[in-house]
Amino acid sequence: MTFKLVKIHSITNGIKRHFDESKSKADADGFEGEPWQIFVSVANTPEPISFSSEEMALVLSLKNDVIFNELMNIDNCHGALLSAINAFNQSRAKLEESIGAVATAIDEQGQQLSHAIRGKDLDRVRPKMIEVNGLAEALMSATNLELARCDSVLFALNKLLREKCGVAYRVESAQHNSASSSNA
Repeated sequence: MTFKLVKIHSITNGIKRHFDESKSKADADGFEGEPWQIFVSVANTPEPISFSSEEMALVLSLKNDVIFNELMNIDNCHGALLSAINAFNQSRAKLEESIGAVATAIDEQGQQLSHAIRGKDLDRVRPKMIEVNGLAEALMSATNLELARCDSVLFALNKLLREKCGVAYRVESAQHNSASSSNA
């Protein structure tokens, strides 16, 4: 169970890094565009990870309702986050197709060029831009929330398993090590 939670944490952290790095690159380049222009699709979206009935029964037997309920939430939210990533990827692909149909030209060497989208062409693609913008912003917010929740539950579960089951494995995180170092 701990390994599944570590994997969920790792996936969520990877998604967060994807969005953070895209934003940092845009900021470094001085680009102040819309989210659909800044954030590219997330490659290789993994399959959702879920906890088995046996794993949940183990946590329930340890009589910690808070961790049990949080694990159930993480399980559901992880699946929802990956579904939202897939929706973002699909919406962004449709937007790219729509833009490609109205905003490209070919130069003398056969290279694809882009140009501004105006008038009716913009009216046609603007709803898709707004959709991708909304999905990107929602994903960034949800990912930050889920990563914080996952981090908290991961350490709480590890502590519970160490105390009640004698598990020797200690979960460590760069985030926690940094926080500990700065508090020292």
